[in-house]
Amino acid sequence: MCVGRRTLRHVRRKDCDRSGGNTPANVPGRVGNLWLAYDFTPDWQGGMDARYVASVYADNANIRTVPLYTLYGNFLTFRLDSHTSITGRVRNLTDEVYAHFAQVSPAYYLGEPRTLELAVQTRF
Repeated sequence: MCVGRRTLRHVRRKDCDRSGGNTPANVPGRVGNLWLAYDFTPDWQGGMDARYVASVYADNANIRTVPLYTLYGNFLTFRLDSHTSITGRVRNLTDEVYAHFAQVSPAYYLGEPRTLELAVQTRF
């Protein structure tokens, strides 16, 4: 299975402050996501994902910018029975250092580093 999504935005401020029609801070003009999943057997499924976020302005004056970033991840799921599955997931596979949000000071909130997750899902 392959699922993708792309978003293009052209956002401008129209309020009566000093922004002068600039792009609001922290609003990317382009965002893209792609998910791939494959069933190896009825009990095993694996996949990967990619997320692209374009550069954003860090202030309403559109002077400071935050660089674009692309993140990758993958997962592997094993179905124990018809009610229970175990999933291992790696987010930010390449351990990309990126700014998730910016303040005007300039202060950047860094995104999550490489993260390993283990989840057990049970249906009843």
